[in-house]
Amino acid sequence: MEAEADPCEDLFHFVCANFESAYPTSVSYMDAFAKRVKRSFRTMINVIQRNKSSSVEHHPLVAYRSCMAEYNSGEEYLASLLRNDDEMADLWRKVPNKTDTGSRLGFLLTLSLERGSPVFLGTGVARNTFTEQRNTLRLKVDMPKADISRRTVQDIIQYVSRAPSWESALEVSQSIVTTLRGARSALKDVSLSDRLPQLVKAERIGELLVGMPVELFLAAVSEASIRGFDQDSQVFTTDGLALKYLTTYLRTVRPDTFIYTVRFVVAESVLITSTSAITDIYDISPTAAYRYRMVRCADLSLMLLPTLSEFGFFRSFLIEKRDVIPADLFPSLIEEFPRVHPYSNMERKTQSMLRQALSTTTIIPGRDPGYSDIVYIRSKFLDLRFEASDFTGWVMNAWRVRSLLEAEAIMKQDMLPANSYSLDLNARVYYDASEDVLRVLPGLLLSPFNVSSRPSAFNFGHLGTYVAEALAGAATPEGLSGVASKLSYPRDDLNTYMKALDCLSRERVPADKARSSVKEALDLLTSLIGVRVAYKSWEEWNKGGRSSSATPTVPHVRSDEQAFFVGFCLRQCGVDDGAPSGSTSRRDRCNVPLRHMPEFAAAFGCSAKGSPMVASNQCA
Repeated sequence: MEAEADPCEDLFHFVCANFESAYPTSVSYMDAFAKRVKRSFRTMINVIQRNKSSSVEHHPLVAYRSCMAEYNSGEEYLASLLRNDDEMADLWRKVPNKTDTGSRLGFLLTLSLERGSPVFLGTGVARNTFTEQRNTLRLKVDMPKADISRRTVQDIIQYVSRAPSWESALEVSQSIVTTLRGARSALKDVSLSDRLPQLVKAERIGELLVGMPVELFLAAVSEASIRGFDQDSQVFTTDGLALKYLTTYLRTVRPDTFIYTVRFVVAESVLITSTSAITDIYDISPTAAYRYRMVRCADLSLMLLPTLSEFGFFRSFLIEKRDVIPADLFPSLIEEFPRVHPYSNMERKTQSMLRQALSTTTIIPGRDPGYSDIVYIRSKFLDLRFEASDFTGWVMNAWRVRSLLEAEAIMKQDMLPANSYSLDLNARVYYDASEDVLRVLPGLLLSPFNVSSRPSAFNFGHLGTYVAEALAGAATPEGLSGVASKLSYPRDDLNTYMKALDCLSRERVPADKARSSVKEALDLLTSLIGVRVAYKSWEEWNKGGRSSSATPTVPHVRSDEQAFFVGFCLRQCGVDDGAPSGSTSRRDRCNVPLRHMPEFAAAFGCSAKGSPMVASNQCA
């Protein structure tokens, strides 16, 4: 989050600023990593198509199959993914002091040197495939050289402008060894520092480290370098700011949150370096066409990140028959529905029917259609021996079922669903009206979003609002959402619901925005109901002294109340790429419901007069 942003002006910017800003200006290492994964996925899904003349037909599965077949021939296929995942999990378990900054850095360096994981964003690793030696961290150590000329810098800029990606531009930049001062003086353009490698004298490397002894860092880099350090040497890094932000993150992050970071680092590295052919990208200089295919293959592999997480989750939790769904949280949410607007103004009989209808919904982990219940999933996994074909079969089955259902949906509309073009790292809760089940993606049940026996305000704000909003969608009056409703409303109660919908349809954010469509207003109303229900549920939970404090785990947050609303808005962080016209923007999905929550204004001290985050006409 951006500490200097004002939540009373724009909570979305306060929480999600790092997703909008281009790296390396981001102050969060984890957010920058997530942005990189999203960008790679968006590039892949928008470029790799079988028939580019079609506006609704994408074939990532076909592209992935052909790509892996081309470079994975003769290898052990996807079995290596799971094996590497287990081995790297063992490495983390063996770390003696998981709270020590040096231990965390050492662990990440181990991943980089032995597994090829990217420790520094934009910095690769080199692997000698001929000698089969371990990887070498690509932090060059070189003698200082004369400043480059302006002509050389201009040549670089021209190449960068033609390069299809940051990685291609970086290759050219890496061949030029210069000082950061020389590059800036040659071009007299501050932005150049973001495009060229930086060289920092070894004696000044401490300026880029936060809370870490220089000797510790230099010893680690010296081990990764062919030559040792001396006073005239300079450390080459593609982004000096990455060192600063990484060491800041390692110094302040809690162990459970660090594990979440490692999950993404490990997942990406396992997928990209699962075969020696893909790993060769780091130390082979092939033709442009060959390199493009290799990069495409690596980008396509990122598609499997959510599926790999899902597979690993089911394997570890369901086979051991653990209780994966918190028993107390979800019923507590259902109990609060009749107590929030618009249901609080309806007849008691309707309120009772609402509570009863929602309580029959089955909550299961997993969003992929076709996995109808835990018993089915467990029986499927008990038959597996976790060989290559098992994970491949899981992936293919998930995509096959999903593609069939999406094909049916596409036949009924002129455009793709809103989220078909981009990867949302914030896993959603999905209500399947056809089977009356609520599917919670496994990512929400793992650290740091999981709900323990003492859920925090952040848990209620994040996972709680996800579930409550999905349940509110299930109770939408029939005819509004296009799916069957769980409840039939009497005329007066239906009018009450429609008045609440009409109030939000007149919401104008910003002031020049036209009146919201029915779909937009319905999205906002279900979101508002969800956040109200989750907040009431957290208040009741907290009255009994059962809630645990989330304040220490959420940066720039001073209270549990603030942590709740940050957890809610965190769900919306991302880019609106590919969303069809008329759909609700991520910013509005975060800000608009909270404008009608007096509890939000009280939590952040927002003035009732003049604050953009406080609606002048509250939709009570």
